[in-house]
Amino acid sequence: MLDFGHFWFNVFSYRELVQAYRTGKYSVVEGIVEDFHPMPYEGHQSECFRVEKEKFCYSDYEVSPAFNQSASHGGPIRAGLPVRIAYYEDENFQGQILRLEIRADSLPPQAERTAYAKDAEQKWQRWVKEDPTNDRFQLGFSLAALLISLCWTLDWKHFIRYWVPSGPPYSRLVTVVFRGFFFACLVGSSIQFVRVISQKQRSIVDFEKAAVYSLFWLGFFAIIDLILRWRLHLRTRSAGDPSQST
Repeated sequence: MLDFGHFWFNVFSYRELVQAYRTGKYSVVEGIVEDFHPMPYEGHQSECFRVEKEKFCYSDYEVSPAFNQSASHGGPIRAGLPVRIAYYEDENFQGQILRLEIRADSLPPQAERTAYAKDAEQKWQRWVKEDPTNDRFQLGFSLAALLISLCWTLDWKHFIRYWVPSGPPYSRLVTVVFRGFFFACLVGSSIQFVRVISQKQRSIVDFEKAAVYSLFWLGFFAIIDLILRWRLHLRTRSAGDPSQST
């Protein structure tokens, strides 16, 4: 689903930053990168550093017209790097980097940046595979996704109503499209579940913990389904009650 609020915020932010750069309504700071804290490959926290008294933070996982390429994704910033930055301070007093200048003899080579990013990605992949909690969570989620998509496939007439509240009966086109979609979800979740199962050998404890995580997602799905069923029931009763008509 497209988040229109976020979309318009970014459009406004882009225009604001471009206007500030074109009109020269920005500040410039020059010095050495200090207090550098690189962003983990998977995100969760921004990459931050300081030049003189100005602090800058950004993330590849945030859509922004300003500079936001972290070192773990091939970005050039390193501790001790001499830089000159043109920046605009937004309404939250956060410095947005409009222009980043680095001396040519100080810029980390492309090969070095690529190697750094690849190493960060490999460390993250090892963590994903080796961390028992993360592995159990993935297994539980894949099992829940399989069971939920199975529910969609078996009870397709009910679940179509979440997207097409006017039916049933549904047209042949609607039926074919949604049944095909539900079946594709079932096939995809089955493949993913088999792939996760076959990745490594697990103990009984691993499967027990995975089942608990799976129950959490299934419970969440069941609550949402009950709420939507209740709303559909109210809508149907209201439509069939003459006293509700105007």
